[in-house]
Amino acid sequence: MLAESIMCAWLISSHPVNIDKEIAKNTCELIATRAKAEELDPSIVISLAYHESHLNPNAISKSNARGPLQVMPSQCKRWKKFGRPLERKDSIHWRNCDLIAAGLWTWKRWRSKSPNDRTAVCRYNAGYKCRKGTLPWRWAGSVVRLARKLRKEVTGD
Repeated sequence: MLAESIMCAWLISSHPVNIDKEIAKNTCELIATRAKAEELDPSIVISLAYHESHLNPNAISKSNARGPLQVMPSQCKRWKKFGRPLERKDSIHWRNCDLIAAGLWTWKRWRSKSPNDRTAVCRYNAGYKCRKGTLPWRWAGSVVRLARKLRKEVTGD
C-alpha cells in the first residue's frame, strides 16, 4: 500500500484536482487498493481515473457516466454484481452500483482484449471506435504517460 500512497500523494501534489485534496487522495488510494486486489496495475488505473474525473467520486459527465472511472449506465445495468440493475438515468438507481468495481471490471475486460495499455485505454474511452490518430487515441497516450510517471515516482527510475 505504501507504493500506492506515494503515487497518490505525488499525483495530487503535482496535478490539479477540482475537489478537496483529501477526498481526491482517499479516492485515489481506494482505487489503487482495489486495483491491486484485482491484480491490475494501480498506476494505469489511477491515471485513468485522474484523466476521467480528476479523482472525483461524484463526477457526472454530460453523457451520464459517473464516478471516478466514469462508468456508463449500461455497465451497472448488465452486471448485477455491481449493484441492482438500473432502470433509468435517475440517480436513485446509481446508489447501489459500485462504480469503482464496475470501472475496474470494464478496464480488465478492455485490457484483456487489447495488445497494450494505450489501446485498452482508448477502447475504455471510445470502445471499438478507437483508432490511431483520433482524439481518444491521443487522450490514451496522456493516460499512459502519466501512469509511467506514477511508476517512476515509486521506483525512482
